[in-house]
Amino acid sequence: MDVRPKGLSSKEHLVPLALYQLTPRTNCNECGLASCLAFATQVVKGEVPVDRCPYLDPKIREEVRSRVASQLREGFGLKREDFQISLDYLFDELRKVGLDDCARRHGLSIEFRDNKRGLILPFMTYRLFVTESDISVIEGDIELDPWEKVFCLNYLIRKHGRPSGEWVGIESLPGSIAKARTIQTSCERPLREFISRIYHSEER
Repeated sequence: MDVRPKGLSSKEHLVPLALYQLTPRTNCNECGLASCLAFATQVVKGEVPVDRCPYLDPKIREEVRSRVASQLREGFGLKREDFQISLDYLFDELRKVGLDDCARRHGLSIEFRDNKRGLILPFMTYRLFVTESDISVIEGDIELDPWEKVFCLNYLIRKHGRPSGEWVGIESLPGSIAKARTIQTSCERPLREFISRIYHSEER
């Protein structure tokens, strides 16, 4: 079965209903979600990859993937106002702690860039420049999403610079039951299936 795509408007954000119109609308559950509308909503929010629907035209998948990535970088689909409230609060906490104290706690250096004073924070495979009001990637044209900024700020304002080494399940955190289900659907299940395919192919 193939879904013949209609043109997606480039003048407005991709919304769940527009993507829903491109799905088979049969609620087949092959994507792991209860309905095609649920799938479209999760894709636009960045919770589920568009490739999970096997019936979407490949060209539409690529266009949706690109559009969603761009929108998420802008904050669209991420409840931007909620993230902004969280970021404003965390930057305020960072200012209370102070860059010098953060540098001392975490063994970081402080530099001046473009007449701004900030921390140099190693993150993944690149370095971040953290001021009292912004976080940016030093090398390359990379834009951090709000989740990454929240993660970094939470780390910096901690009293201790090193992790405790104690692991907790995500289900034990407040309001995380829905997130745990999303992780199971979007990460654990596909990873398990991927590893299983590799294992069985090697057996042959």
